[in-house]
Amino acid sequence: MKRCLCNLIKILVLVVTLSTIYFQFNLMLNTHGSGFFHHALNTFPSTSSQTVYFHDSDSTNVHTVDMDSHPHNGNMTWPKICLLLTFPNSGTSYTLSSVERRTNYAVGTNYKKETLRRQPHDNTTLAFPWILKDTSSARGPYWLPGYPLPTPDMESYVLTKTHCANICLICDPTRYMSSFRTFDKICRSDRKYDLKPYSKKLVSRIARVVRNPLDNIVSRFHHARKGNIKFTKRYNDDTKGFHRFCKEQLHVYHKLEEKYFHKMTTLLSLFQGIPCYADFYRYTMWHNYAQRMVDTYPIPSLLLYYEDYETNHSMNTLLEFLNLSKYKNESMGCEDFRRGTSYHNYYSKDEIEKIWLLIKNVSSVHVWSILERYRTFS
Repeated sequence: MKRCLCNLIKILVLVVTLSTIYFQFNLMLNTHGSGFFHHALNTFPSTSSQTVYFHDSDSTNVHTVDMDSHPHNGNMTWPKICLLLTFPNSGTSYTLSSVERRTNYAVGTNYKKETLRRQPHDNTTLAFPWILKDTSSARGPYWLPGYPLPTPDMESYVLTKTHCANICLICDPTRYMSSFRTFDKICRSDRKYDLKPYSKKLVSRIARVVRNPLDNIVSRFHHARKGNIKFTKRYNDDTKGFHRFCKEQLHVYHKLEEKYFHKMTTLLSLFQGIPCYADFYRYTMWHNYAQRMVDTYPIPSLLLYYEDYETNHSMNTLLEFLNLSKYKNESMGCEDFRRGTSYHNYYSKDEIEKIWLLIKNVSSVHVWSILERYRTFS
């Protein structure tokens, strides 16, 4: 009788484990950052490598300009790109929409999917590429207007969204442990559609936005629930839901992480007792690589803190950096800034101490000097 009962318990444990793994795998296919599982879509016609696409006032039309006859063909530095480097859910959308609102000029993105528009007359999909770098495909970056907007002049810089690499939320270490060289390339490409990067020569400036990691990681969890029915049903939009999600990530990936980081015993020990420790590690490594990009690119850069958007000073500084302050529309103002809830109550005091110990040990000296200000707020 006891043997039968033990066997029954083992079977139940196995069923629960398999169902959890199956659920996590399905989440990987449906959660932001799962580009590894998506095939590239070819929605662009072949065209000349010397063609640039621009928005018309009618969003369903695209105008082409022959660059051979363009008056600035001798100096191909226009449009000038300012990469907006952001870890997901650290103020990307607010930054882009505020620049649009304050200047009435278009901003850009590395991601073709964000520019796709369905054409009602023939149900085809049309995208608005920026510059075609070769004859085989239309490569970004792309215009990203909320509605048709004019493009900045040759003296200004187009703020262009990129999350770079190593940002998956539900994944094993092989998906987020890339080299800096790979990180750099993906910062200039579309993770899901075309991994071939556009030239560094097109990048003239870099702007970064940093958010408190304690808030950033929980915000990522909340964002994953949006539009994901399975995720929403399984995890409540509260502390318990967050911790359940983190525990299931631990259950699924712990063995893989131990195997991958088996020579990094100190790091594995720092993971202990931290909810969603892998995401805090990804956050820190992402900022290490972002700082390295700033250090290696011989161009001007700007660092902004998400929380400082409460005043107009940060946005004004960004507009000056983009050389767009002359187009500033004071009557429009910034999009209403909602700082967002502080999620420090999602963690115990002991967990917060361990989180900061992990971040400090993983951060480069420069990155720690940037993030340390948040330590005093915890």
